Amino acid sequence: MKLRLLKLLQGRPGQWVVMEALCRELSAGPEQIAKNVSDLRSHGFHIDLSPVDGFRYIVSPEPLWLELLKPANCHRLAQRVQLVQTTSSTNDLAREAASDPANDGLVIFSEFQTAGRGRQGASWNSPPGLNLLLSVLLFDRHRQLKPHLLTLASGLALAEAVQEVTACEPTLKWPNDLLIDTKKAAGILVEACSDSQDTPVLIIGLGLNCNCLEQELPPNAISLRQAVGQIIDRHALARSILAHLETWIDCCLNDRREHIRQAFLQRSGLLGRSVQLSCQGRRYSGRVVDLDPFQGILVQLDHGGVRLFSSATTSLLS
Repeated sequence: MKLRLLKLLQGRPGQWVVMEALCRELSAGPEQIAKNVSDLRSHGFHIDLSPVDGFRYIVSPEPLWLELLKPANCHRLAQRVQLVQTTSSTNDLAREAASDPANDGLVIFSEFQTAGRGRQGASWNSPPGLNLLLSVLLFDRHRQLKPHLLTLASGLALAEAVQEVTACEPTLKWPNDLLIDTKKAAGILVEACSDSQDTPVLIIGLGLNCNCLEQELPPNAISLRQAVGQIIDRHALARSILAHLETWIDCCLNDRREHIRQAFLQRSGLLGRSVQLSCQGRRYSGRVVDLDPFQGILVQLDHGGVRLFSSATTSLLS
């Protein structure tokens, strides 16, 4: 009943709901309602109380709650979900869990990371309790998943979820960033390892700026709260991300690489664009002529020749 009560109050943000209405809609007595409201308040949800007016849910950045992170329509992902308050990195926890094949589809959330990381050794810093930091563990028993393709697919899932929950229309920066108004709102880190039976294991790490304020972010970053001007429901966004991610993982497993390629190109506007890149300590400039879902981007260089740039060693500068 606690979840139903919370969803009912969240559906009427800023509005008073009298006790009688809650009792009627939830088929519960006043004592049950009062106890569940008390539990929600102790967990960090902002609910005002009035002996006359009843209860009022106030939208505010609130702590993650495990029961609200599980999507209803996933079959592989999030059958098991963990939520921790602090860890070095959710990818580290996922790697530890990779010893047990029963953890396929495991999703790990954390409110804070002490050593979050991105591609090529970059750090990912996030203030506690405001953003989404999660990792998804996948056992690739049939050796169908490739890190580069999975990175593109994860970006598409993030973009669709953000658009669904916030109505923003994010773009994707090859290979692993989600942008809003040209500023970075999210990053993706896909790492590979293996279990004790030498089964390939992929870990998808996602970091998404949700409720940060401008002063809590570097100059080239943005949060969804900044973009839409209101506090973001992290639970709804997490559920949407996992639902869309499962769909795009299925595309990877069914070898729909061309579908992923076209969708990424549409979201990124990459094809035909003039770019500057950094690869193994050198800078290059040219025009993107193709995207290979497994290998990288093909660039017609300004000084002549065509070169394939791998996402493992390349950063897109502009």
